Amino acid sequence: MNDIISESNDIFNTLDKWTAVYEINQQIPAIIDRWLTIGAEALREDFESNPSQGWQCYHWGSKRDSRWYLADMGLHSVSFGFGWPEFEFHLFLENGNSFDWQKAIDVLAEPEFEPLLLLFGGYHSNTPYRSKDGSLCSDRSFNPFSDTSDQILRQRIIAWHAAHDKDHFIKTMSKQVRQITDDTTITGLICQLNHRSKRDA
Repeated sequence: MNDIISESNDIFNTLDKWTAVYEINQQIPAIIDRWLTIGAEALREDFESNPSQGWQCYHWGSKRDSRWYLADMGLHSVSFGFGWPEFEFHLFLENGNSFDWQKAIDVLAEPEFEPLLLLFGGYHSNTPYRSKDGSLCSDRSFNPFSDTSDQILRQRIIAWHAAHDKDHFIKTMSKQVRQITDDTTITGLICQLNHRSKRDA
């Protein structure tokens, strides 16, 4: 940073260059969104070309967000994915339709579901973050590309890899996905969670 400051006269030696810094700064959220979309679409295409048995993926509200769900349970069943403005890793269930979010929370508190919870940073509260949106549990500091957990910085790092190091992005994010979709034990827990979270007829 000190080098940039000391060299700032030479770096920003025209008014256009100096003005461009402010213009780019205002567009950073849109740039991050675009880069994450590039990576997310590539990740979903990779999964669809080599799917895990019984699983499907879909964009999650926004095309930059992705979720995976058991095909025979349907799109609105217990699923997992990367999403929301902070690009976090969530286990998720829409409250309504055929499933009951509170039932899912109660089931997840049982000891046998601990291996599933640990994949999302563990279960820390009876009211998980973004519970109103359907999150059952989440890893809010998820960042396989750096050891930083700072919300703003980690998102910038993930977004850069998504657009500029796409092969590595797909390989790294796919590993995160397939530790669930290719693991029969974890898949079985999600299947059981779905069945036990169904609303009474």
